[in-house]
Amino acid sequence: MNMDFDSISHSFISQQIRDHSRKDIYLQSLYENASAYSSSGHADNDFLPQLFSRQKSQFHSRLFELSLYNLLTINDIKLLPANQGPDFKFKLHNKTIWIEATSPTPSGIPEQDSQSPVRHFYHQECLLRITSAFKDKSEKFKLYIDQDIVSSDDVCIIAIDSGQLDGFGSGISQMPFVVEATYPVGPYAIHFDILTGKKTDSGHTFQDKIAKKHTSSNIYKDNFFTTDHCHISACLGAYSQTAGIYNVCMVHNAHALNILHPNILPYDSEYVASCTQDILSLKNLIQPKMPMG
Repeated sequence: MNMDFDSISHSFISQQIRDHSRKDIYLQSLYENASAYSSSGHADNDFLPQLFSRQKSQFHSRLFELSLYNLLTINDIKLLPANQGPDFKFKLHNKTIWIEATSPTPSGIPEQDSQSPVRHFYHQECLLRITSAFKDKSEKFKLYIDQDIVSSDDVCIIAIDSGQLDGFGSGISQMPFVVEATYPVGPYAIHFDILTGKKTDSGHTFQDKIAKKHTSSNIYKDNFFTTDHCHISACLGAYSQTAGIYNVCMVHNAHALNILHPNILPYDSEYVASCTQDILSLKNLIQPKMPMG
């Protein structure tokens, strides 16, 4: 695909990044990075056509893929050919690591009124979309393992971009959505003595499922609290209010068969967990901020 994009494509992309403070510089950088990734041998043949297809969902999905590529390569990670299977493959600490990326669309999330000063927080709908995306990719990894594309000894990472959903990166717990989608973390609660008015306790509540609206079914979101997804080593969550600039959170699976070493990339937050029958402890290994773009 020729990199001399037509004016319609240019106008469409400009609209998608309208909030970018240095739009013209970013557009030039986007074209250069897209061209480099396309010719690197790691992008598929549909990458450029879909990035510049003027379809919002395809643009954001491919932009996230490009941003992951940039995040890996600028941190000196040498990518390996991956003609089949997940999006990215590399070796680190004598382990083969795979990353499968997804950017869920806002299906089922009411559109915000751009003229209204009030914004609704559709946290439940957003969490359902991210949880569903996680489970879909987890099943896809199982298929890759069954087909011997991915080894059962490999580290498997699901990367989820929540930027298309609702403009919020964190859920009702005030923790990143990707944490809520993998551990039974609920809203923060403060307990008071009703007689004295003094605080007696505080902390996050336990929430292992969410109700699916207009149905009687519940969706379980304790994906890393059980062993059902032990083939998944970690889940990377990315959130962007400005196209191409992401806040990144890595959440490690406490029950993973193959452990991902911490601190392999400069995340904005990184959660490790320890689980017992009675206690779930989540610790944030806060890293220096380095937006992904």
